[in-house]
Amino acid sequence: MVRGQVLIGRGEILAALDSALDDMADAGGLVLVQGDVGSGKTAVLAEVERVWSDRGMEVVTVPLGDTPAWDLFGAQAMVSAVRDRFERVGDRRLADALTGVTRLCTAGTYLSRSGRSALTAALTGMFACLRRGRQVAVLIDDVHALASPLLGVAAACRAGCVVVATYVEEHAVAELTPVIEVAERRLDLAPLGGQDVEVLVAAWAGVPVDPAVLPAIRASLGPLAGNPATLLAVLRALRDQDRFTELRGVLCLREKAAPIALPTGHWLVRRVEALGDVSREVVAMVGQSERLRVDDLCGFAAVIDRGPSGCGGVLDQLVRLGALEADPSGRLHCPCPALAVTVAAGLGRPAVRQLHRAFAEYLLRDEHVDCGVLAHHVLQAGSAMPRVPAIVDLLAVGDRIAVTRPEQSARLYHAALLHADREHPAAGRITSSLLRLLVRIGRFDWLGEVVEDVAAERAATHRVELACAATLAALHTGRPVSGHVRAVLSGTPGSDRPLQLGDRWFAADPGISAEDVAEAFEPFVAAPTRRRHLGTGSFHDELLVASTRFDLVTVFQNLFGAAYHAPVDGPLAAYHRVLAGYISGQWDAALSAATDLDLTTTADTPSLQLSRLFAAEICAYRGEYKQARSWLAEVPDNGGFIAARGWVEIGMLVIEGDRETAFRQGVRLYALAQAKGEDFAMALLLLRLAGAAFTLGLMDWAQRVLADAEELYRRQGDRASHCATLMMRGLVSRDADAAQAAVALARFQGYKVQLAQACLVAATVAADPQPLLHEAHSIATELGAEAMRTLVRTVMRHFGVFPPRTQASGNGFSDIEVRIIELVRDGRTNRQIAVRLRVSERTVENHLSRLFLKTGCRSRVDLATASVAGRLSGT
Repeated sequence: MVRGQVLIGRGEILAALDSALDDMADAGGLVLVQGDVGSGKTAVLAEVERVWSDRGMEVVTVPLGDTPAWDLFGAQAMVSAVRDRFERVGDRRLADALTGVTRLCTAGTYLSRSGRSALTAALTGMFACLRRGRQVAVLIDDVHALASPLLGVAAACRAGCVVVATYVEEHAVAELTPVIEVAERRLDLAPLGGQDVEVLVAAWAGVPVDPAVLPAIRASLGPLAGNPATLLAVLRALRDQDRFTELRGVLCLREKAAPIALPTGHWLVRRVEALGDVSREVVAMVGQSERLRVDDLCGFAAVIDRGPSGCGGVLDQLVRLGALEADPSGRLHCPCPALAVTVAAGLGRPAVRQLHRAFAEYLLRDEHVDCGVLAHHVLQAGSAMPRVPAIVDLLAVGDRIAVTRPEQSARLYHAALLHADREHPAAGRITSSLLRLLVRIGRFDWLGEVVEDVAAERAATHRVELACAATLAALHTGRPVSGHVRAVLSGTPGSDRPLQLGDRWFAADPGISAEDVAEAFEPFVAAPTRRRHLGTGSFHDELLVASTRFDLVTVFQNLFGAAYHAPVDGPLAAYHRVLAGYISGQWDAALSAATDLDLTTTADTPSLQLSRLFAAEICAYRGEYKQARSWLAEVPDNGGFIAARGWVEIGMLVIEGDRETAFRQGVRLYALAQAKGEDFAMALLLLRLAGAAFTLGLMDWAQRVLADAEELYRRQGDRASHCATLMMRGLVSRDADAAQAAVALARFQGYKVQLAQACLVAATVAADPQPLLHEAHSIATELGAEAMRTLVRTVMRHFGVFPPRTQASGNGFSDIEVRIIELVRDGRTNRQIAVRLRVSERTVENHLSRLFLKTGCRSRVDLATASVAGRLSGT
């Protein structure tokens, strides 16, 4: 919680303690701070000690860690803490007082009322001597650890000291009640808020953090994500497990879908374990079960040979502990999934499987069993449960709920299939239904598991379907079809086509087309949507654009229609997000998805290479040249995407001002791509080559490039090459109509970068360039593309157009300046402001410098004070 002497997220509690100090400075008093275990109570007291000591106060911190059980007041710890201050205070009377208290600090003193009274009086005298002529604060952490804390605390208060004591609410037993009742102030140390959690993680990391890290940690920790000690312990554990990696200067999480566990020594894990084996088994089962209810406990108790009342008692304790929660319907869940992961790991996978098996066997005795619950436990039991033929007929009813509850339907089918032998009459229907259902709900990880489970038994009757399913799973998960499955399923033209398409994909073959994909998966596509015509119409255009960008998610959406659902995770989904983010201008999301793809994909697929190129393009436009070069270096310059790599490389050289090198490199790469017969991204390469030639005055070359682009568009006929060709006509042929058509087409496609480029080109041939240049400037500003904005401003100066006025508040401040002023007023540091606004610390420093010039303020304090007083106005 503390980094560089900054306590994160505790500004309000520190301000409240300062206020209490001001109110109690003369007469003393007690302030209680209540917080959960790990909420940062110790860190708050440490910060209080530092700040108040800097003000000249005498601060006594009383450590209670080694207090003997007989020392009910904590007198020994108080004496030890005061003695440490004796040499600095140098008061003879204090020395006598210390001697008197020390003499009374025995177990025998506490046995009589008179002894306890004498000790209380001696403690009061000791603190009074320390208090003489100075302000004294006494800090006591975890005061609930004392058996009878009231009299010791009261002694310090009576002597005029300000006492700040912390405690955990669940330990507020009867002995602590009198202390709570006499406290002048009671403060709650709440969990950290979302912004503070973000700042704490960034401070711990010391480098920028990938946006996908925090959602994964929050989802695993639940309410404990706001507990500083838990959050930091989990971060350290992930680092020790090598789950973190720094990729291009950004901290990223490997295997985001893999579970995150609490450390085994975490206080919540220890308390669950202390409740016994039943507690561990209940938490493990609830953590893996979506539909376990309180009413199921009787059956669960019977399964594990525990009495229902004993199991119910454990459940009550787990709920009080916060390890489990029950909703109004009685359904149980674990609010901190990371707890269930740790507890289940402690039991071991075989033991947990046996629990699910026993519970499934128990459910089979009930003639009114919930089939969904049964299927869940059958699947969780896996191979630990022998085949039970009765399960097949019981669960082979997934078609009844396939529309309304498809995921449960798939679970029913899968469980039934595991217990159906080869001759079972329903096995064929279940196999076909399950494979297609998993594609419809986008569960390709599950699809791969099913193929592995049933390939050997079902190959004779479902070879082609299984080969299509295996390839779909491989493409979406980034894991090639296993040798075992390939050996079982290959051997016929129908099954070999999808398997070979997968091979080409993992070999980064740039020649894969929409027709290849359609042909490979034709047997798997439902009859009403099978082989939609690829020759004409909007379907052809969408599919062609998607395939030329290697966006297989969009290809499959068009081929399968409603029978396909785009997955949430996996390499194809990540690349789809990269492409969508790049086109729409959501560049932070695009870069995060590119990082995700880089971390999760081992095979050098087309999507991985293109994702790196889009990331390089984004970073170059943002002026982050080192990052851009790093992304670009990951794509081989002699691989299968020469034109695409050339498009990015030339763009970077142009942005950096080296147009002659850009032109020479463009000519070389264009010739190389032509020799290899590449078409992918050729229109983008030609557009940049034409721009470089035009700028250098090489009009013959510019005309030649335009002619090649026209021919390319006649061959491909897609919108991307059409837009690029229109821009080249506007630039090279000075065709205003073509340039305006390019603007309209880019706007229709929602392609932000291309729209800005088209506006720039159209402005050079327009009668009134101002609206077009202002639109390009606005897009560059929205994207955070500093390099693009610089280029737009250069063109504006050439045409005598002034940049558009920055959107400002009523006081003359831009939106980002207003946000920075608000955060400075809240006491945020530059690092915290940078994290909150998702900009660099240098950017924050630059804005603050401009704000000081605008407002006449000389410091952050002046700025915050002027803001609070309403005296700020921008010039």
